[in-house]
Amino acid sequence: LIITQSDGALIVRDEETNESLLKRFIATKGIEGCSQNTLRYYYATVKIFIKNYKKDVRLATTADIQIFLGWYYKTRGCSKSNMNNIRRVLSSFYHWMRDNDIIVKSPTDPIKKIKCEQKIRQPFTTEEIELLRLGCRDNIKLRALIEFLLSTACRISEVAALNIADVNFDEGEVVVMGKRSKERKVYLNATAKLYLKKYLDSRIDDSDALFVSDNLPYGRLQMSGMEILIRKLGQKVGVRAYPHKFRHTTATMAIQKGMRVEQVQVMLGHNEIDTTMIYAKVASKDVKYAHAKYLG
Repeated sequence: LIITQSDGALIVRDEETNESLLKRFIATKGIEGCSQNTLRYYYATVKIFIKNYKKDVRLATTADIQIFLGWYYKTRGCSKSNMNNIRRVLSSFYHWMRDNDIIVKSPTDPIKKIKCEQKIRQPFTTEEIELLRLGCRDNIKLRALIEFLLSTACRISEVAALNIADVNFDEGEVVVMGKRSKERKVYLNATAKLYLKKYLDSRIDDSDALFVSDNLPYGRLQMSGMEILIRKLGQKVGVRAYPHKFRHTTATMAIQKGMRVEQVQVMLGHNEIDTTMIYAKVASKDVKYAHAKYLG
């Protein structure tokens, strides 16, 4: 605040700009533990709104937000799921301003969640998993990576951040730092332990990272590097493969084999059980098969 005096009266001017409010918001989300990717998405989304609105964002009404969402949907041609993410980000921004007494109430409150068809992501079939394993051949690192993903259901960002010290081979446990800096334990089955040990024993570097690149200076294998390895493996054996599909597969298999949804939720590190329930929907297809087998 800048306080000046004019004709004996105090005038208070708020020098906060749209950009400074956005930077404060992003800084707060960073402190809360949002990933760099999430922070970039939040920044870019609010920045588009600021550029389009052209006035002080603190003055925006519900109608202004609705007009922006309508304009964005029409000009960008994006999905309803994408639009709901835009709505959610703007809602987070305005709730932050309300909670910090920058505005009295959020103009996004009356705007309902945008209904969108939730796509059921299909897991790998048993045959596809075996094809991927065969495709690894003598590539121990690649085999260790896919077995690790299948056993732990980790996000690829979590795997990229892991160090060797995070793995307890005796207990078959791995300490993972998930979203919003939330720590959890994931578990290695016998196959994952075997190939991970083989891979670590084969290494000639002194890096702390769990997975490293093949060439000097043997730096930490980043998310992009893992994604490329897995996509190329899939192309080689004729299977559409990407890292997150291993997570879907493990979650679906766990439910199919009788693991309770609440336990799968903990394994995946989901805050809301509704997020986990999508895997139960995939597994429910088995009910039709079982009905035909036993009652048909």
